[in-house]
Amino acid sequence: MSSTIETENQFFVMLNGRELGPFTPEQVQTMLLKNEIHADSLIKILGTQQWVMVSQAFPGAAKPLQSSTKPSQQQHQTQQPQFSYADLEFPHVSKGKEEPLDFIKNCWDCYVWCLKNGFNKQGRIRRRHFWRFFLVHNFISACFSFLPLGLGYLGIIYGLLMIIPLACAGARRAHDHNKTGLVWLIPFYALTFVFSEGFRGNNNYGPDPKA
Repeated sequence: MSSTIETENQFFVMLNGRELGPFTPEQVQTMLLKNEIHADSLIKILGTQQWVMVSQAFPGAAKPLQSSTKPSQQQHQTQQPQFSYADLEFPHVSKGKEEPLDFIKNCWDCYVWCLKNGFNKQGRIRRRHFWRFFLVHNFISACFSFLPLGLGYLGIIYGLLMIIPLACAGARRAHDHNKTGLVWLIPFYALTFVFSEGFRGNNNYGPDPKA
């Protein structure tokens, strides 16, 4: 994507896991002024599939833009954290046969990745990443069952701490099928997302994690 903005170009913006647009360059600049998007938000030109950061398409976005809003008003504006899909670097998963040690290491990497993003339900997650995270979680949960009775509370604490990371991972798995995470409230229906392949290509919740 050229750093020179052409007036006839229109753009799509990835905002809160949804692809919005098209917008004119002037509308994108207005969204920057209103802090609706930021320099590290994702954007692409209409008719292309390549997502880049706003700062690449609009070099001026890397610097604070002057606004007509008074300083006193700016101090009271609350900026909502924006989801940047580019920050989510998925653990590498080999397509071929894996050695046992490589498999164990990759399962642990997927588990750590899901914990790091344990409070972020935006975006999508591959079926393989989800299963390997869930496998390590179940293994750790099983290990707590072998502790002496006096230490059984540690397993309860672990289970409580994992509620939100598990819910967010499940939501991202539903997003991979272009469905809201609330489908997990429907008994058995959400299980289809666990076993079946996700939506190919970009959807309403972000770019394809396989891309």
